[in-house]
Amino acid sequence: MLRGNTEAMIEGVLEANPENLESLKQETLQLARLVEDLRTLSLAEAGHLHLSTGATDLADIVRHVVDGFQTEAATRRVSLAVELPDGLPLVEADADRTAQVLANLGSLCVYVVHGLDGIDEISISGPTQISVLHNGEITTSTIEPSELGINRASMDDLKVGSPVDSAKMIRNVLAGKKGPARDAVLVNAAAAFCVGGKAEDLREGMELAAGSIDAGWAGKALKDLVRISNEK
Repeated sequence: MLRGNTEAMIEGVLEANPENLESLKQETLQLARLVEDLRTLSLAEAGHLHLSTGATDLADIVRHVVDGFQTEAATRRVSLAVELPDGLPLVEADADRTAQVLANLGSLCVYVVHGLDGIDEISISGPTQISVLHNGEITTSTIEPSELGINRASMDDLKVGSPVDSAKMIRNVLAGKKGPARDAVLVNAAAAFCVGGKAEDLREGMELAAGSIDAGWAGKALKDLVRISNEK
């Protein structure tokens, strides 16, 4: 979609107005978030995820997160307010990751997934239980890899021994290499597309994820992320 719209603008088929440019921007940001989530997931599975823990004021984090939803709430004519008791103690936590978890709780669509082989993501080695919160309603189902058009694989195929191996696996996936790692990325990226309102179901989400990878946009997002990180 991103590539098609960009080419359409270049060819003059699609008008490069603020609305269409904003749509392209949001697609690019979503791809960047997808790549960053993939990097974080790989580090966590390898046991190398760094947490910047310290004395954290949860009240400040809650107020900050709620402030971030005020504009969206106003457009929906919803009033948001924070009521917290005084004197809450500081806790030992990673402030940024805690804020991200709280922000996710404010989403209009939420996927909670549990691979029945013991992982907290959509599994490619067995069934996955998926609970979806959408428009205030919760539905729960169990899905097999075959229902998404992929073959079962062992979780050993996704294990890495170091951050270097993790980076290599990610780059191979973004370069278009097929296999279990790509399948794992596609099914979990599909859930992100569903949560973001870009796909109606996991099948459609997988098509969008595959299109982004095969068109080179996901790889470009990773390169941009590395460049920006190195500039800081």
